Amino acid sequence: MSLSPPRALALTLSVALATSTSAPAASGAWEGQTYNANAPGLESNPLKGFVPFGAATNNVPYSMEWYYLPLNSLMTGGNSSSGTYSYNWAGLDSAMAAAASRGNQIVFRIYLDYPSQAVATPQFLINEGLPMRSYSDYGNSSSKAPDWNNGNLIKALESFIGALGQHIDGDARVAYVTAGLYGYWGEWHTYPQDSDTSDGKPNWEMSQANKDRLLARYKSAFTRTHVLVRDPLASSTYKNDFGYHDDSFAYETLPGVSWHFWPKMQSAGLTENWRRRPMGGEQRPEMQSTMWNSWPNPVEYYYGTPTENEETAIKTTHATWLLNNWMFNNALSSTQRNNALRAQKLLGYELFVSSVRLPNPTTSTQLSVDINLENRGVAPFYYDWKLEFIVLNASNTVVKTLGTTQVNLPGIQPGSAASTKSFSAAHGLSAGTGYKLLMRVVNPLSNGKPVSFANAKQGQDRGGWLTLGSFDVTM
Repeated sequence: MSLSPPRALALTLSVALATSTSAPAASGAWEGQTYNANAPGLESNPLKGFVPFGAATNNVPYSMEWYYLPLNSLMTGGNSSSGTYSYNWAGLDSAMAAAASRGNQIVFRIYLDYPSQAVATPQFLINEGLPMRSYSDYGNSSSKAPDWNNGNLIKALESFIGALGQHIDGDARVAYVTAGLYGYWGEWHTYPQDSDTSDGKPNWEMSQANKDRLLARYKSAFTRTHVLVRDPLASSTYKNDFGYHDDSFAYETLPGVSWHFWPKMQSAGLTENWRRRPMGGEQRPEMQSTMWNSWPNPVEYYYGTPTENEETAIKTTHATWLLNNWMFNNALSSTQRNNALRAQKLLGYELFVSSVRLPNPTTSTQLSVDINLENRGVAPFYYDWKLEFIVLNASNTVVKTLGTTQVNLPGIQPGSAASTKSFSAAHGLSAGTGYKLLMRVVNPLSNGKPVSFANAKQGQDRGGWLTLGSFDVTM
């Protein structure tokens, strides 16, 4: 059944702090709600959780898909002298469409140099004389690294970022963009060809000035969709303008070694950055096949270094999403599945309506509701999606769509007191008893996964919706 908008609608919204007391529904007093850590749909909440490469092959729930894309498939031609370039977005559009068809958003990265893959630097730049460097690190024999400080390359990358933002910024099919482009795998490093030349390797790093040129372009090109960078930018003017991703998660994440991810975030003064910008990354690939054998994940040694505690790493970094492809494309035992989903629910936000105030309206007064809304997760909900309200009758049939409103979901921070969100609308309902008011967060992806609340009444009367309470309408 489609939910048509009301003919007359008036909305009001206020934000305040309130305390709740338990009282009968529709009495006009606050009614406490029951928390449920296993409410239906929490494992597949959008914009958070573990992420497979493309579509998963088993039945582990997920809401995002990861895609790598070579730059030369998207930037197909150009002339550095005139500063004109041509683009073909078919590969990116196909990825967005494929994920959206499954109700998912994408996270992606565009690269020029992926060890062991084909060269991904646009051919027109090579034809113009861009130096290309061979290397054998990471088992590579096919890819080549461009001169990362070449003027034509930097100019082309700036143009590409602008065009990319124009094409997808704010697109509901995109969850997050990783900055990519520079370095091995687009991970913003050239190790071991870096500033430490004591190992006999040359320094191929991009200068900070050139990095900042790319970041400045990302900042101006993406004003709605969040962009994440791999390396904590201690010396960058733009370090506070982006999220970050740790691609060796729970292996080189926690304090103890200066070059681990979180110590670098600490040195850069970015430990509170998660409050406004998302944190993501990739579970260290060597860990993925065994880490769910026990809880917490078993300590194993790779290259002489022990793995870290997954729960501690998530809570320390406030991570929202992590690539973990193995768990989506291999058979899992019941123990592995349970542990994986336990960790999945730890990532990102967890919204909970702790109390509701729902007075009985008359046929001539507006229907009003106040909710105390908490975030019991480790990170905010990073996009300001709308709340929508509907009314069911005693037979659980939708009889009224009351409309939507925005409540600043990113502002509901983990660990903070509940925020009171108030909604009222002209309802046009007939006098009667047993009406129910339901609420949901509207996923702008038309068939996107619903946002589930950690409430006992989540999905109680309608899938994907939270029942707030019952009320009567009097004359």
